[in-house]
Amino acid sequence: MADIIELEGRRGGQREILLEAVGRLIRCGGCRMRCARCGYGLGEEAHPVVELGLLLCPVCHAEYKSFARRKEGVRNPEVYWQNEAWQETWEAWLAFQKALLGYRQSKEFARLMAELSTP
Repeated sequence: MADIIELEGRRGGQREILLEAVGRLIRCGGCRMRCARCGYGLGEEAHPVVELGLLLCPVCHAEYKSFARRKEGVRNPEVYWQNEAWQETWEAWLAFQKALLGYRQSKEFARLMAELSTP
């Protein structure tokens, strides 16, 4: 019984960790000042991708356009690095962005935000 962990003390620490994680999800994940893909600081060179509801830097926007063309069957042999694995990274990233958006819009997330905003 001497090894019993004091849950009350840990709960406060876990709450702080949770607050930080949720804060980063909101602040960093949806930041309109950074590229949604690579995190590059955006100025006036931001490229909105309307169908995604995200802003991309010029480099990531060009890559996204290449990805979209490749999905339509248009491949450019000069950009040999845009292979199947490259396409899978884009598909996985887009699925992740969709999942994040769904989570941010869920009633459970809204409840969590309400609970975390009360001391």
